[in-house]
Order: sequence, then C-alpha cells, then structure tokens
Amino acid sequence: ISTLEDYFAGADELAKVRDFNLVGARLDQDVSADQTVFEVRGINIYAREMLEGLEAIIRAGAYNQLGIERRAKRFRTLMAFPSAQKQAVFFSRVARAIYGDDHPYAAGGADGAPTLESIGRLDRDAALAFKSRHYTAANATLIIAGRFDPVEMEKKVRSVFGGWKKGAKDEPIARAPRPRSGPIYLGAASGVPSPIVQMFIAFPAPHGADGQIAARLVLASMLTRRMGKVREELGAAYGVYAGVSRNVGPGSYTIGGPVDAERAGV
Repeated sequence: ISTLEDYFAGADELAKVRDFNLVGARLDQDVSADQTVFEVRGINIYAREMLEGLEAIIRAGAYNQLGIERRAKRFRTLMAFPSAQKQAVFFSRVARAIYGDDHPYAAGGADGAPTLESIGRLDRDAALAFKSRHYTAANATLIIAGRFDPVEMEKKVRSVFGGWKKGAKDEPIARAPRPRSGPIYLGAASGVPSPIVQMFIAFPAPHGADGQIAARLVLASMLTRRMGKVREELGAAYGVYAGVSRNVGPGSYTIGGPVDAERAGV
C-alpha cells in the first residue's frame, strides 16, 4: 500500500498535499499523445489549498517504482490476449491513416498508447527525467474557472506559482494533417472468424482548443446522436460513437467502433 510519503520527501510539500486532501479537493489527470492535464475541483474558499496542493504535486511529486512495475505487468497481461493485440494493431492503422506513417501521433501505440517495447523502458528514473524535461512553466497553461475575485485569485496564483523557473519549451508537433480529398473509411479484418468488426470514419479537424472548441464538441455530440440509428434502428452496435481530438497537432473527428459483423454492410 502506497502512502503520501512514498511520493513526497519534503515536509513542506507533504503538508500542502495533506491540506489539499483535507479540504476535499479532487484531482483528475488526463494524458493524451502530446499533453498532460491536471484538473482540480473544490470549494472556492479553499482556493489557496487547492493551488498549493496542485503546485506541490506537479513540482515535487515523485513516482513509485512498484506502482510502475505493477502497471507494466497489467499491460503485458492484457496484451497477451489476441483480442487486445488485434485492437492495438487496428488503432495503430487508424492513426497512420489519419496522420501519416511517419507522424509522431502514429509512432508506436496510437494516440500515445504504450507498446510492449515502450512499457519495458519505463521506470522511476525515466518518468522523473520526462517530468523534469517537459513539466515546465514555459510549457504550462493555468486555467481557473468558477466564482472568485479575479484580483485576489491572481495574487494567490502569483504567490504559489511565481517561483517557477521558465524552463525549456517544447517545439509543437507539425500541424499539417495528411493530405486528402475526403473522409477516410477504415475497416480491419483479422483473418480469424469473429462476430465483431471494427469500423471507423475519420475527418480532418482543426488542431488544439481554440475559441471554436465548444462548437466542435457540440458537433461531435450531434454526430453521436445520429449514430443512434445504428443502435436503435439497425441493431448493429451499442458502442458506436463520435468524438473530436484536441491534439496540439492535427485533429480529427472520428465515428465508429465495434459493429456486429452480420450487420456491418448495412
């Protein structure tokens, strides 16, 4: 069982993270092909505790070697199943079709997913080196939403994060999508009889999260509602959805998922 002491050696950082937990703040993380997002939620009167806890987690948080090894073991166990292997190959083909064979998004696992080779190279030292190289002020954007006094909040932010050094700034990934004249239709056959086929349609989308990201999310939701016909009228699939990527580089709208092989043509 891991404890906070396994991740924070400094007494000051440890105290801040404990206070973060005591005020009931919630921390979520999301990792994609080219960005890591830390999201904190809580009551606005505890803004300082949330800011200090978040800052300590990003700056001083370490990694647990045993936890990394357990994660790698679970991944290897999963990839021993033929179904998982076929799915990994399929989504790698999707990434290459959308972005191009040589694009970073298509290298290794699709959308930054690990591979058996990359998971074997991961350990505590490698994770800390990655964090030190990329989790810098120059690469970071801090967004605060909710009900608060902007002047007072800015004072708190400068007090908590003002000591960060700029650090290195990563070059953005090439934003040009693979040239095409229309959507890409992709299906994969494994050569092994199966009641399910994976099907995808992909369209190019703008990169990043700009002023139109909300409209693109609404469009993705509308496409998902259209896909309701596949579930409700055709009875061909219950897991077919639409989505839009928010990559720093090329983006895409995707529609698809597992479909009943007998109904795939329909």
